[in-house]
Amino acid sequence: MESYKLHEVILNSEEKMPIIGLGTGTSPLPSNEALTSILVDAIDIGYRHFDTASIYGTEEPLGKAVSKALELGFIENRDEVFITSKLWCTDAHHDLVLKALKTTLKQALFSRTFSFKAVFFPSLILLFFIGIV
Repeated sequence: MESYKLHEVILNSEEKMPIIGLGTGTSPLPSNEALTSILVDAIDIGYRHFDTASIYGTEEPLGKAVSKALELGFIENRDEVFITSKLWCTDAHHDLVLKALKTTLKQALFSRTFSFKAVFFPSLILLFFIGIV
């Protein structure tokens, strides 16, 4: 497949974020193997921004897809991929935040030759708080 370079914006942090991203939340959720394959194909055709969340159950397949894309040469390093994940509102209590963030990072931990941080380290964590108006 032919890869295309997507346009990016520069955030205040000077991090580059592709303006088009692929959301990974879906119902019903495909198997981890099928989702990993889909995400590898997305990287192959040029997607570099992925939105995930622990509640979606897609962080591990995304980590595996990034690893596979590195293996296949679709990307040269982890810095080419912008990953957005979320801290869910039930984890927003100050005693739960660190634990929830560690869980998010561990979701993509699997036995590969790549270091955990290099393969799956969110570029951005969003805090969701859904309340009753």
